[in-house]
Amino acid sequence: MNIGVIGAIGVDDIGDVIMLESDLKLLEAICSSNDICSRFTLFTFNKELSRKQLTKFDFEAELAQCINKENISYEIIREVKFQELLKMDLNKIIDNKEFMDKFIECDVLFFIGGGYFNSYWGDRLIPTFVLPIALGYQYKKPIFISGINLGPFNESQTNRFNGMFKEVNTLTIRDREDSIKMLEKLGGTDGKLVLGCDDILPRWYGNNKSDTKVVKKKKVKYATIQLHHWVEKYSENYIQFYKEFSTFLTGLIDDNKIDKIYYLPFNNYKGVDYECGRRLKAFMNYIEEFVLIEPLDDYIEMREIISNSEFVIASRYHPIVFGLGEQVPTLAICVNDLYKQKISGAFDVVEVDKEINMVNINEFSNIRLVKWYKRVESKGYFKNTDITNKILKYDIERRSQIESFLAK
Repeated sequence: MNIGVIGAIGVDDIGDVIMLESDLKLLEAICSSNDICSRFTLFTFNKELSRKQLTKFDFEAELAQCINKENISYEIIREVKFQELLKMDLNKIIDNKEFMDKFIECDVLFFIGGGYFNSYWGDRLIPTFVLPIALGYQYKKPIFISGINLGPFNESQTNRFNGMFKEVNTLTIRDREDSIKMLEKLGGTDGKLVLGCDDILPRWYGNNKSDTKVVKKKKVKYATIQLHHWVEKYSENYIQFYKEFSTFLTGLIDDNKIDKIYYLPFNNYKGVDYECGRRLKAFMNYIEEFVLIEPLDDYIEMREIISNSEFVIASRYHPIVFGLGEQVPTLAICVNDLYKQKISGAFDVVEVDKEINMVNINEFSNIRLVKWYKRVESKGYFKNTDITNKILKYDIERRSQIESFLAK
């Protein structure tokens, strides 16, 4: 069985890289245990980067370049409705013989999880995700879409993409209310709708833990921080944001609540997360106590850094998922409506209060952070929750859904 894998592949975002490795190895394990002879074709934005990542994963797969938006007409990118695409000869529209040859060879299509079915993907959405779904329908390829968020989309876009998920075999969403409402606006699905979670949430369990190489002192009390460039893009005053954040962190060190701050980037490109950490450090009184970690390619080590911390404050989705999964008190910074939906879902699937553990970027202040931290100190953050059993249940259900899909 040739499994075509589609998603945010060949990118620097560490969360997407972790998701890809997790999904590939899970698919391989399920195929092996069910006597399915499998091979994989990855549709990637960047072949060279994907080759390096596959080598790191110790995983073999064929690579094909994604459809290039520059080779698609303006009308297809900006105007044509999904139902109209289904009536077109897409083989002629897609000027990418390698893509089409590899696509036709695939027996099934597996979309890895992620936050890419929304308006923020812009012109990339059509060639990288919408067209492959339309092609899948035309060539009658079974489609499994793993843990995603649907939306936000505006009214014009929901009308344009109506029917996009109608014939998907299995659709897994990683949030609840927002994606369910959006799916209804998009025409629903006749396939199996699974209220799941993020792909990597249940995949942490069962891994052997080991001491992290970065945090060497076992008794050190530290916070884990992560930011990305959208905190500056969507902040009304990002200088004030850094001042408020540094005031809070400095106060915790002054009061001996923590010994250090470990800043953990979730993007391999230094101009994004790492740069935000460098700027935050410039506002700190305690320069030596602020450890700016180089981007890591070992997600087990990243998980361990988060697992051993006193608390996590982050703006990206996956460090928040890591923190909640490891049952470390986590505060999420929401930069816009997209992240509000994504992050809300991360709290909802493990039934942790999202209202008091999420803060809008323009309501971020030392006072707000101190109030949140008092609840952390009271040990009430995970009161009346049963996260471990929830995650293990998600894992069992996820494996079962994939097995059923591949067995058809």
